[in-house]
Amino acid sequence: MPVDLVIVRLVDAVTGRIIQSRVTDKEGRYAFMAAPGRYKLEINQPQFNFPSQFLISLKDDGIFLDVYHGEIIEVKEKGALITANIPLDPVGAERPIGRIIRQIALRRLQSSLSVISIILSVVFLAITPGILTGALLGVQVIFYALFRHIGVPPKPKSWGIVYDKASRNPLGSVAARIFDKQYNKLLETQLTDKRGRYGFLVGRNEYYITYEKNGYEKRQTEPIDLKNQPEPSSSLAPDTELKPLERELGIKN
Repeated sequence: MPVDLVIVRLVDAVTGRIIQSRVTDKEGRYAFMAAPGRYKLEINQPQFNFPSQFLISLKDDGIFLDVYHGEIIEVKEKGALITANIPLDPVGAERPIGRIIRQIALRRLQSSLSVISIILSVVFLAITPGILTGALLGVQVIFYALFRHIGVPPKPKSWGIVYDKASRNPLGSVAARIFDKQYNKLLETQLTDKRGRYGFLVGRNEYYITYEKNGYEKRQTEPIDLKNQPEPSSSLAPDTELKPLERELGIKN
């Protein structure tokens, strides 16, 4: 999947000086127009590792040709365009469910405080109208929209449901984790909402999903191959049932 708002730097390979910087758009695109010379591309993104260690020995990755691993880029003609395909490894670790719940609660609290701050600014502007108070409100709204764009991932177009196998009731707070099949790399973790809903937005690749909730058997799907799907991205969220541990123990006893 394309990664937006990534800072890509064009660096002189001889002096180490930063020549230009670009920020990727929502499609992950960027471009440099460079003078003749020798260059390298640098990326420092907290949620990703660069250069990719998973694709370090690969030159092409599906539709992405000549993937970049940090090699020297030699420009021989003036005005050459540099638009290398750069793979990034997501930094993923299986966090305990309790920690995930606390982090989600903290993000919701921060979002609520931001909204309350904007509301208070609107009230203050109504009581004391002025250019300064109006400008401060505008800045708050812009930063709130920016943080929402950065912190909230795109929502999938469809949802899957995780439910109790015995009662058929939806299960909330189930940790659904999606992995890259080839490298067994954790890509994203989601918690189902109170209606048991979840959904991953994925690209053309092969995946598997695990489900975990206290009191239930952990479950893993079979490999899901989306390498030949027609669209560059799609929703992945199969409906899944979880078997309660307590009922199983009761049957065995």
